[in-house]
Amino acid sequence: MKRNRKNVPEETLESVTLAGRTFPIEIDTDERIAEFQKNNEEVLKKYSFKKRRCKNRKSVS
Repeated sequence: MKRNRKNVPEETLESVTLAGRTFPIEIDTDERIAEFQKNNEEVLKKYSFKKRRCKNRKSVS
């Protein structure tokens, strides 16, 4: 984009156009968000996370 140029976004239901470029917009329903969360939880169950402490870490007073 050029400096000092006014850019006016044009909106549609599917995208936003700014300076000749189109950016898609994705709006998720509550059901879709719940599906993402469920899938993330299932994937994370497969991993075990260990808390490790850095040896060279100085404590902050």
